[in-house]
Amino acid sequence: MTIIYRPASFEDVEAIRRIGSGAFKEESQTEWTIEDAYRFIREARTRLLFDSESAVGFISFGMRSPVLAYITSVAVDPQQQRKGYGKLMLDNVIDELAAIPTIWLDVWERKTIARRLYESRGFAEIENYKGLLRMSRQKSPSR
Repeated sequence: MTIIYRPASFEDVEAIRRIGSGAFKEESQTEWTIEDAYRFIREARTRLLFDSESAVGFISFGMRSPVLAYITSVAVDPQQQRKGYGKLMLDNVIDELAAIPTIWLDVWERKTIARRLYESRGFAEIENYKGLLRMSRQKSPSR
């Protein structure tokens, strides 16, 4: 088993489309298009996770300001969930954003497994808008 975590490129759109269609099927109710996948590469920093030769997940994030980052998506192929891939991608992004004091993400309240993952990584609920939770992770102040 060889794990590779790397920035996504336009050559990865089919893998992102496939993973996004499966991971967000409940929310989107439709298959993702190639244009949906291109959007993740164009509009955010997107990283792909491979196990051996297969793409198993992606995570996208961006900067809202010099002190605030926002994770827009964490997606794992449904057949590959519950194997630690989401945790691995989230930990890598947290490390990549180590200099940023605040990281936000949104998650549906009913997504209890995802919420537990985020809470285990220091995220806490700061807002609830009709079942969509905004969670925040604050960097501890240096002493």
